[in-house]
Amino acid sequence: MKSLADTLHNPFISFYETAFLKRIQREKIEFIGISVSGCFQLISAVTLAKLIKEECPSVKHVSLGGNYITRLADDCMKEWHPFFEYIDSIMMYDGEEPLARLLEALDSGDDNLDCVPNLCHAKGGKIYKNHRIEQTFINDTVPDFDGFALSKYFMPELILRSRRKCWCKGDALASI
Repeated sequence: MKSLADTLHNPFISFYETAFLKRIQREKIEFIGISVSGCFQLISAVTLAKLIKEECPSVKHVSLGGNYITRLADDCMKEWHPFFEYIDSIMMYDGEEPLARLLEALDSGDDNLDCVPNLCHAKGGKIYKNHRIEQTFINDTVPDFDGFALSKYFMPELILRSRRKCWCKGDALASI
């Protein structure tokens, strides 16, 4: 938590301030999802979430997800955690259906997130972990990115990958 404001040792602060925040502000983005698949991404992810909460008033909800953050939330977050100063929820386990349900709830103005499966969230200083669902199907078709504003992609080079499991394992990788 100390590293989140340490401009001397945390290189992500200046990078995010110059590369991301102005764009988020300009485009008035309302929802940010950050995937944390390994421990090496945690400081970067929470730094970004902190800066978004401080500098981007249009963002109504910041959610973390991914393999590592799921394990962290599942194993360690039994009580309120300081991460919840900067994030609104953690999407645990399979996220395809829960993400859609979270966005529907937010879009409808419903701030009661208890009905969103696989979601860990804080309310009144307490941690709530909603009921878990497992994905009942494996969709191994290559997604259609038509209609996506790919020019708004945050990376200098466009790389689209779609898969449910670890992208390092190489099986059934769909890269476009």
